[in-house]
Amino acid sequence: MALRHWFVFGAALAVLAAVTPARAQAPATPPSEPAPPSGPVYTVTYFDVDPAASRSVSGLLRQFAAATRKEGGNIELLALREIARPGRYAILEGWRDRAARDAHASAMKAIGDKLQ
Repeated sequence: MALRHWFVFGAALAVLAAVTPARAQAPATPPSEPAPPSGPVYTVTYFDVDPAASRSVSGLLRQFAAATRKEGGNIELLALREIARPGRYAILEGWRDRAARDAHASAMKAIGDKLQ
């Protein structure tokens, strides 16, 4: 009985090989560096300040958010303050691609320097 199953299986393979056209395979190429993602890039930055300075920090973040939203490649920017801890902030950014986010790096460094 087992021999009959092998015969049917072998016959099916022979028919399949006769029906399916032969295809040449390209030689395997060595893996190169993976391409960076081309889609949107999102970042989240958390930071803490002295709660007594939260009013001035909020004003500074409003200006920063308005300027960042006008930059090329910006999809979204949210500046958030935690209610339970008034000195805790988060900046959520969305960029069209990695290049747009990288172009914004100097502005992020400048706001970080101001917050010091």
